[in-house]
Amino acid sequence: MSIPFTKYVKIISGVGGSNNVRQREMIARLFTTNPLVDPATILEFTSPDDVGAYFGTGSEEYKRAVKYFTYVSPLITSPSKISFARHVATDSPARVFGAQNAAANLTALKAIVAGSIEFAFGATNVTVSGISFAAATSLADVASELQTALRGNAQAELANCTVAYDATNSRFTFTATATGVTTEAFNVVPLTAPPANTDVAAALAWYETSGAIIATPSVAVAPAQTLANSDNISSNFGSFAFLNGVLTSITDIVAVATANAAYNIKYMYHVMVKPANYVAWQAALLSIASVGLTYELDSLTEYPEMIPMAVQAATDYSKVNSVANYMFKQMSGVSPSVTDSLYKTLDSLRINYYGQTQTAGQNLTFYQDGVLMGTGTAPTDMNVHANEQDLKDFIGSQIMTGQLSLNRIPANLRGIGIIKGYVQTGVNRGLNNGTISIGKPLSATQKAFITNQTNDSNAWQQVQNIGYWYDVVIQSYTDTSGATKYKAVYTLIYSKDDAIRVVEGSDQLI
Repeated sequence: MSIPFTKYVKIISGVGGSNNVRQREMIARLFTTNPLVDPATILEFTSPDDVGAYFGTGSEEYKRAVKYFTYVSPLITSPSKISFARHVATDSPARVFGAQNAAANLTALKAIVAGSIEFAFGATNVTVSGISFAAATSLADVASELQTALRGNAQAELANCTVAYDATNSRFTFTATATGVTTEAFNVVPLTAPPANTDVAAALAWYETSGAIIATPSVAVAPAQTLANSDNISSNFGSFAFLNGVLTSITDIVAVATANAAYNIKYMYHVMVKPANYVAWQAALLSIASVGLTYELDSLTEYPEMIPMAVQAATDYSKVNSVANYMFKQMSGVSPSVTDSLYKTLDSLRINYYGQTQTAGQNLTFYQDGVLMGTGTAPTDMNVHANEQDLKDFIGSQIMTGQLSLNRIPANLRGIGIIKGYVQTGVNRGLNNGTISIGKPLSATQKAFITNQTNDSNAWQQVQNIGYWYDVVIQSYTDTSGATKYKAVYTLIYSKDDAIRVVEGSDQLI
């Protein structure tokens, strides 16, 4: 055997710069109290059919998804995905939702005369045996007989449990006793080599492997905590709303809006208001950034607040001039809520609505005005807010990709150059898609602000003429342990993209 060549020349191969940090998708997230959604998970769907198959086509989840996915932007783009998260409004026991259409054979179920089923409640496994469906004359009878058998067990979670047959979705459901709800783990445990016609869970399609939905017991949390939990599980969304009736207290809505504003232009929170509450709710939310109110009549339930959520999700920021004006957007199946002078009041309160005008006898309905709550330092145009969401997320993902891919980013001029490169990549994207506006005149106050922020008397000219100015500096800081560390701090000032909402003309005839 010869001496290994690597003693003299050792070459290590690998692909450099291959780490890639995912950028957030600015899709909609809907918060529901539906127990079909486990509080520890986020569900994502790519079509209304998938949402209907999971929640049922009669559900609000499905109806909202239909509106959302049918939106087509002027650039012929549509939302690609929607997500759902659970708000636990009240303590919720363990549940099982059997696979749909998988356990509707009464003849096969009647063959079970000595069946068994095993549950795991935390660290306790409970087996119930001697289950018979021989006397059942309907699928509802099967559910009733199983319920009786389970309640005969001494386990607390089974004492008053319920078993039902859901004819709408063709599946059997189980709900554990509601008393003493905790967040302990729960599952239906597969039996080991059971004799034929004895595995009740398999016959009812109650195993996760057969398509069942296993809902872990959960304790109620405050709505603002629901948002925090959702963000912690997955921040892959750009806007969110709670389903109808989930939040009815303005105190809860303000708490959610306040928590969302603390994320600093990360998400848009959309709230539907009605004739009876729009004045009071607007007053309570006016000073809170990143929340949009959309007005709807009491006689309608058409979810007009889904319009800006769909517009944001349909915006492809990788394309040229892709940024959108949220006003003038139309959605099928949404009726106008404003056709008269009410628009003046709503406009003055910064409340959005689906309004109707007409020309030459043709009715034109569209979303108006595309604005948000917040003070003067907050972006109050939805398009500006959405554009900044994308830009800051893109730059953040670029910088994190660099941290993971490079051996280090040094705290010196070279490191400054690297960070500037990532910022410039984001700026180039913003110039390409329209987030950054070139040639927009600046007011004297804006010029003074730029000069003050940059300590550069010519910086405002750069912002006005090419759309942006940025710089990067290295700073030292002391962490909580007392150790000295270094950070790169970048400042980007750019001219935001403002959308024209009104055109005034003067036809002068000579």
